[in-house]
Amino acid sequence: MKAKRLHILFICFALGIIQITMSNAGDGVVVHRPEVGDTNFGHSVDISEKTFIASYTSYVGDLGGVYIFGMKAAVVAGKKVQKWDVLHHFITPDDKARDWFGWDVAIDGNIAVVGAYEDGGNKVVAGGPIGEGPGAVYVYTRSGKKFGQRKKLKA
Repeated sequence: MKAKRLHILFICFALGIIQITMSNAGDGVVVHRPEVGDTNFGHSVDISEKTFIASYTSYVGDLGGVYIFGMKAAVVAGKKVQKWDVLHHFITPDDKARDWFGWDVAIDGNIAVVGAYEDGGNKVVAGGPIGEGPGAVYVYTRSGKKFGQRKKLKA
């Protein structure tokens, strides 16, 4: 049995569309942004086997966020397909705008990391000047199907 190779193509992240195609399978899968508005969904993406992570950098009040999706088999109109379900959704843990939580993301097995390159700076109201924080990396681990924050690494 050939292993499936997954390719991620994100089409204009300002539109918030991610397309995932399986090179030796039938149709690809399109994942539309779960949020409304101009959130930059798909700003940073990564995939590990049957799990992928996608960030958005602009949400209500300039809060960043991340979605983690898991692939599962489903039947649609009598046809077997692969479906991506949301396993976890989280926004900037400290609810502070402009720390750019989700600027970079990575996932490998049961560990996901999310970068926030301005974390720890002077936070301002939405639309104000950008802070100058030293940055941080948030580490999340999976327990069952859910991810939870394990550690915050500060610069």
